[in-house]
Parts: sequence; C-alpha cells; structure tokens
Amino acid sequence: MDELAKLIAHTEVVELVIGLFLTLILKDLVTTFANGVLFYLNKDFNSGDKIMLNGTEAVIISIGWRQSIFEVNVDGVKTWEYVYNDKIKNLRLGKIKE
Repeated sequence: MDELAKLIAHTEVVELVIGLFLTLILKDLVTTFANGVLFYLNKDFNSGDKIMLNGTEAVIISIGWRQSIFEVNVDGVKTWEYVYNDKIKNLRLGKIKE
C-alpha cells in the first residue's frame, strides 16, 4: 500500500509540472492570437496602408492572426519586418493620410 501512495504522489507531481508547462506555452500562443485578432479587426489599419512605424515610413503588407508584415523604407532601401502580434502594442503606429 505504501508503494501505491508513493506512485500516486509521484503521478500528481508529474501532472502538476506538465500542467504548468502547458499553461506557459498556451499563454503565449493565446496572447499572440488574441492580439492578432484585435489588430486584424481594428479598421484603423489595413493591408496596403502607408504608415509611420516607430518614426519610419512603412506599408502594411499583411495582418495575420499570429504575425503582421511591414515593408519599411529606410534611405530608399525597402525591407520586410515580421512582427509577432503580441509586440504590436509596443510599436508607435501612425497612419499617413494622402
């Protein structure tokens, strides 16, 4: 009976560790997904919009559920920046009106 109690206690610890591990992984995934949905539903910004991204002229290439793509123009050189949507809130975004 003592062995059974040890096995049950060990199993509970393993389940707790697995649960904590999955919670940490899923938290980031859910946060990224939720921020992607919010940015996607925000009608202030759409694919093709010219914007200021952290003080640099850019164009929104695409807004995805997990990441968004911006074409950034620095001194005539255009590069694409891939930004995970949970990082969007840390960016300074401004729409260029034409």
